[in-house]
Amino acid sequence: GIIGSIVCGLLADRTGCNALICIIFQIISVPLLYVYYQFGTIAMSAQLGIMFVLGFFSNGPYALITTAVSADLGTSEAVRGSAQALATVSAIIDGSGSIGATLGPYITSVLTNKKSGPDKYKNVFYVLEASAFIAALCLIRVMMKEIAKLRVRRIRRLTSQSS
Repeated sequence: GIIGSIVCGLLADRTGCNALICIIFQIISVPLLYVYYQFGTIAMSAQLGIMFVLGFFSNGPYALITTAVSADLGTSEAVRGSAQALATVSAIIDGSGSIGATLGPYITSVLTNKKSGPDKYKNVFYVLEASAFIAALCLIRVMMKEIAKLRVRRIRRLTSQSS
């Protein structure tokens, strides 16, 4: 998780596209959750290896969303000039995570109570996969703005080189 957070942060700093990097990491984590469910019980080494890679791709977006993306949103044009905006946006993002942390165990118990055997946690993994995908979808609007900025920078760079 820590290494993924560092790499995710470095990529975001280098590209200036926090949401784009988060989306890429989240989308990669969706099939990794499936791989973990299918092959995580084969051997301890397989479980540790898959968990390391999954942590790499799932913790990076968490770190970016709770820090850089909330800072970007808090300093956007819509809230510029408001001293409380950054704190409010950060609190909303952090509070949303707390709601998820509270509901997660309840949803897990509901999904696993009536089942037994090897498929007991199948639906839990489906919910995790869907959650990762929905998290990526929520960042698409921000990503589109970042891509537009990248295009403008590229056009300016090409124009200045041809002059």
